[in-house]
Amino acid sequence: MMQSVLNDLTRYLDFLRKTGLFVSVCRFDEVFSPCLSTLFLYEIHTPAVCHAMKNRADTRRRCIRHKHTTLCRHEALTPFYGGCWAGVEEFVFPVEQDGKVLMYLNVTGFRGQSDAARRHRERFLKKNPEFLPYFRALSDNVPTVDELLPALRPLRYIIFALADACQQLPCKTDESDRIYRQVVEFLCENYADGLSAAAISEAIGYSVSYVQHLFRQKSGETIGQFLQKLRLKKAAELLRTTLLPIARIAADTGFCDQNYFSVCFKKAFSVSPKEYRKG
Repeated sequence: MMQSVLNDLTRYLDFLRKTGLFVSVCRFDEVFSPCLSTLFLYEIHTPAVCHAMKNRADTRRRCIRHKHTTLCRHEALTPFYGGCWAGVEEFVFPVEQDGKVLMYLNVTGFRGQSDAARRHRERFLKKNPEFLPYFRALSDNVPTVDELLPALRPLRYIIFALADACQQLPCKTDESDRIYRQVVEFLCENYADGLSAAAISEAIGYSVSYVQHLFRQKSGETIGQFLQKLRLKKAAELLRTTLLPIARIAADTGFCDQNYFSVCFKKAFSVSPKEYRKG
């Protein structure tokens, strides 16, 4: 039951992204522990400017810090609109049930509606003018909350169903779930790097053997399998939404060899990266 609902959720998220909405999900309640490795695949923001910032160490660190603090400042149960530390504007929709936020929906990739975000952009671009083309590509055609809600409402219902399905599973949340979440989050934040098992375990603070065993036990796949799936999904997003060269996309998503990337991509999507980009 849970897997069926989770498949519905990912298919609908993919559908929304193909319509041009940069939708992501984040800050998952502990009830979703059984499906964290899949949910975190959709936690990464997909606009090209976000990709560019997360492929540079200093701006990536700022993005990570901002992600962990922004939602803590907005505990309201109603949608809000704002901007990140660099000035990319977004809507945030809490998915609330019985006064509890199950997760947040982000619709991002905008500019022009927030004075505070404009000031952030100006400061950021003054120091980092090479990012200007990415910011110019952001949409200034900002929809209203009422215009977005019809597209997001089915997503909310699927999330409610997923929470119910997860609650019916015979498992309890414990310390290992916290560690597992930490591992998945670290992988999603650093997927473009050449991550070794030793580097991952050092960042988490547990032994290599424990981290590898825990991840496989919780997710049903190895860390390497998850990383490859994550990198290929991000590469597919970039092929669809940017004009970056395929070699650049391969490198930016953690593949050190373009030929190997093409082989892996075709195995996963049944078409080459070039054919996928053509649609």
